[in-house]
Amino acid sequence: ISSTAALKASPKNGPYAVAKAGVDSLTKTLSIELAPRAIRVNGVAPGPVPTEGFREFFGATDDDLPQLAPKLGVPLGRLGTPDDVGNAVVFLASPAAAWITGHTMVVTGGSR
Repeated sequence: ISSTAALKASPKNGPYAVAKAGVDSLTKTLSIELAPRAIRVNGVAPGPVPTEGFREFFGATDDDLPQLAPKLGVPLGRLGTPDDVGNAVVFLASPAAAWITGHTMVVTGGSR
């Protein structure tokens, strides 16, 4: 699991962003290395999902969450859920994604 933090600059988030960029690079590298063995390697880069780390980073309480989606520029109008991310993982692991490898799927509700 990566993060959209790997795709854009974010103040006070450098080490996290670098680690997630490394996950993206490793995904691409392993997909090439393992393709001859018919092993696919993909990633998912979630956008704003109110996890513990998210709440801590934004100093957000449950009461703050509904107002955060517009402030973070989420076109679909809500923060993501663990199920939103899990559904992307299930898709990439399924036969429906049999010809997808080396890809990091961005799951953000349309935010960048």
